[in-house]
Amino acid sequence: MSNLYVDSIVEKTTGNGVHIPGHVIQVKCVEWDTVYTDSTYAEKELFSGQITVQEGSKIVAMASVGRYVNPTGVWGSAYEMRLKIGSVLIQDTEHVGTRNSSDEESFQHNLMGQTGVLTAGTYTIKVTGAQIVSTNSHEFNRTPRSSWLIMQEIAQ
Repeated sequence: MSNLYVDSIVEKTTGNGVHIPGHVIQVKCVEWDTVYTDSTYAEKELFSGQITVQEGSKIVAMASVGRYVNPTGVWGSAYEMRLKIGSVLIQDTEHVGTRNSSDEESFQHNLMGQTGVLTAGTYTIKVTGAQIVSTNSHEFNRTPRSSWLIMQEIAQ
């Protein structure tokens, strides 16, 4: 293995920066802390963030969303979460919970996905959700909880 010792690295073109493939160029974080209740089957945007990337980068996005429900019925706590870039799905997950449960239930949805190589521009990362098979109210960010979206631009 060789070592490279330098006193400074100077970018050739001002504003381009120095990017190492596979390494993070920038990170953006969005916190969603508004208490929100959902009891409908329609998919809806829960929260989102934007990140502006350079030509040839990828985006890695991670979301952690806390959900609480007091379930009833056979599929009382069923809920689906999706992570999207614009309208393109990059990951989804669902949580069904305990059948015929009459106890309160809290669940943390964790989603993570990445894009392919992108053109330069601003991209909207969305976390959407929809109740499935259930007739209960699902509460998000019940005090003192909050949800997070972390977006990273990765050099290629």
